[in-house]
Amino acid sequence: MSDLDRSVIFLDNDGVLTDADAHHVAYCRRYGELMAARFGGPAEAWGQANSAAFHTMMQWYEANVARYTDASFFEALYQVELEAAFEHMGLAPPDWQTGGRLLMGRLLYECPLHACALFPGAREAVEALAAAGHRLCMASNAHSLHCEGVLSGCGLRNHFICAFGPDLVNCATKSPDFYRRLCAHIGVHPEQAIVVDDNAAPLAMAAEIGLRTVLVGAGGGAPDVRIVSLAELPDLVTESVRRPAR
Repeated sequence: MSDLDRSVIFLDNDGVLTDADAHHVAYCRRYGELMAARFGGPAEAWGQANSAAFHTMMQWYEANVARYTDASFFEALYQVELEAAFEHMGLAPPDWQTGGRLLMGRLLYECPLHACALFPGAREAVEALAAAGHRLCMASNAHSLHCEGVLSGCGLRNHFICAFGPDLVNCATKSPDFYRRLCAHIGVHPEQAIVVDDNAAPLAMAAEIGLRTVLVGAGGGAPDVRIVSLAELPDLVTESVRRPAR
């Protein structure tokens, strides 16, 4: 058995497991249904509010990214998103401390349950990796509740031992410490783990502490392996993802 057999594999979500654009459309639809049922108004309008709020949130993210140092950043980020949706609808948002946080948590988990947008071959790849004994984790920049909802909604949660967002390890993904803490949580050395992402930046940080890296798509950087889609990973994970001995 090679040193890569039965590795821990950290999979990103958007761009690796799911199509972000298709997921966003389905997410907004479900968001609209849930919010209309609770606060009134047309479901379509609430879906549009969510889409607008997402863009507001991303603008806030870009403007404040310099202070993105720990998971508390995400508390403020999701508050911005929720309040922007209510503002779009012309309504007063619930108080964040007494109701807003719980509402946002529900939305983060429940909306993905009806928004499965797996890439072709992704389901089969996950099933093959799990059947081979690899321990799978989602490692995403999104909240862990969202990650849990994505996996549950796609019927893949039983193949993953954990779904990590920055909130679970109190560390932003823009730091090598994120991957160091993931490995510590699972109980493996970085050299025993593989990170699969469509973004070269987190892969470079993971490589800094010894994780092997797989880039999905045509991004830059210097990963250990490049693949076109997740469907290729099962055949490659024990053959090509190798870091030279140091």
